[in-house]
Amino acid sequence: ARPLLLNALSDLRFREHLAACCAELANQSSASLLDLLHAETNALEICTGVPFAPMFPGWDWDMTFLDADSYPSVEELVSSWQNRLQHNETFNVTADEWFGIQDDVETKLYGLRPFRRRGAPRGLAEAIERGPYALLNAVRSDSCSPLYGPIAF
Repeated sequence: ARPLLLNALSDLRFREHLAACCAELANQSSASLLDLLHAETNALEICTGVPFAPMFPGWDWDMTFLDADSYPSVEELVSSWQNRLQHNETFNVTADEWFGIQDDVETKLYGLRPFRRRGAPRGLAEAIERGPYALLNAVRSDSCSPLYGPIAF
């Protein structure tokens, strides 16, 4: 893969775009740019934002700070599906179409494996295949993703 990456970093159109946005990098060699890319990638952190507590009583869809505080380590961030099951909540797709829509997004758009029943994992073994929403914090923001909550992990 290294030769392909070095080729892409040498491409004239790439270099023109690089000169337009980041003049200080435009004259670096492709090998130097690749080394910089590796260094930046190694410095990325994976993070997510969560609310402190559920927004509504009985609505245990999103993992909260209170949930995370009960886990042994932050490596155990769970998906919304897992969190709901861990709170003994159900997935009534006919009463609340949200679960079906969320499942459709994750399977049809993201290409994740479908549950046996749309919008309703049978248990943790099925739900664990869906990961928590997180991002690579390339801009090194302290707040991570405030869209999902003000507390960052």
